Amino acid sequence: MTARPDPLASVIAPVLPPVIALALRPVPEPALPLTLPPPRVTPLPRPATLPTAPLRPASAMLLPDLAAILKGRLESPGELLTAPDPAALGAAILRQLRQAPEATGPGFRASQLGRCIRQLAFHHHGVRPDGREVDYRARATFALGDVTELLLVTALAEALATGAAPGWRLGEVRGAGGQGTVELALDVPTPRGGVRVVVPGHPDGILHGPGDLPGQPVALLEVKSTSSYGFTAWERSLRSGAGGWGPGDAYWWQLQAYLHSVGAAWGYVLALCKDSGAIAGWWQERDEGFPERLSRRLSQVVSSAGPHDVPREGPGGPIGPVERIGARGRPLKGHGDLPSFPCGYCAWYRPCWGPRLEERVSVDWRGRPSRALRLREETEGGEGA
Repeated sequence: MTARPDPLASVIAPVLPPVIALALRPVPEPALPLTLPPPRVTPLPRPATLPTAPLRPASAMLLPDLAAILKGRLESPGELLTAPDPAALGAAILRQLRQAPEATGPGFRASQLGRCIRQLAFHHHGVRPDGREVDYRARATFALGDVTELLLVTALAEALATGAAPGWRLGEVRGAGGQGTVELALDVPTPRGGVRVVVPGHPDGILHGPGDLPGQPVALLEVKSTSSYGFTAWERSLRSGAGGWGPGDAYWWQLQAYLHSVGAAWGYVLALCKDSGAIAGWWQERDEGFPERLSRRLSQVVSSAGPHDVPREGPGGPIGPVERIGARGRPLKGHGDLPSFPCGYCAWYRPCWGPRLEERVSVDWRGRPSRALRLREETEGGEGA
């Protein structure tokens, strides 16, 4: 759990105890139809600015409370020390006005790894999207997320430049040309033999600490903005000692891919609540079982002849309609509803669920229109997907 900022934070850098995010519980994985050998992880050549770093034990250093340091900098405006690039802010906004639609086809990105496996298969097999579209609200939300990320990253870099956490600095932040790229390479087993899969990603920053060897990072920075619902869930996880994100969280897969791509021992997550402006942060340790978990998921995709050969399954388990049957065997209100996330946000929900799918517009808890999906019973007409 993130420690409260010490009143003497302006004099003594606050630190977190070295016992962080060690309670990640493994999620049972679905059995594959064939027994496959474990994956082989092959590091790819990387630019000199992103070298591989060895793992370090938790006792090697004290990990600072970066969220508290960041909050202190936001509350104390002053002269800028790091010469941030103003063009990066404009580039983040303009990107949403000129960005081309996402191309589909073979391959994966780190930001996709925690999605539904069938959604990954639709993308991998190059199926034309037919579902949730990126509308004006989504574009505005993406732009706000980019601006939020730049604000928090810049503020953290400024805070570290003041010496608030001695020996720590932030590098590889986004510039006008975009974020730096890292890559994770896996040899994924399939019934036809191993397939080389390269997963690119764009971490928000590289954290260097006092335990660094020259030019080698201790940790990666990941910045997320979320609704009050998601923010509350993450805070609840921290208070329970579960460590923020676990294998059941989509973002866990993205962060772990980044950590393994550069060999960093730790990741630091900065989270901002879009509704209240509240900020939380926590350290997350690299999970050594991640490559095998990821390989088992991707194997189902690359081994498939098409998307419908792959189950509807997210990192938290199977995805399906709500089942609500009354005492007399009659469906109750809500029976057949599909989860708004991920199904309502999927670009392929129509071909995924087929002719039994019903679409309607409902009103969410804030009184705003929201897409609602429902699956008809077979007796109501139509065939199953």
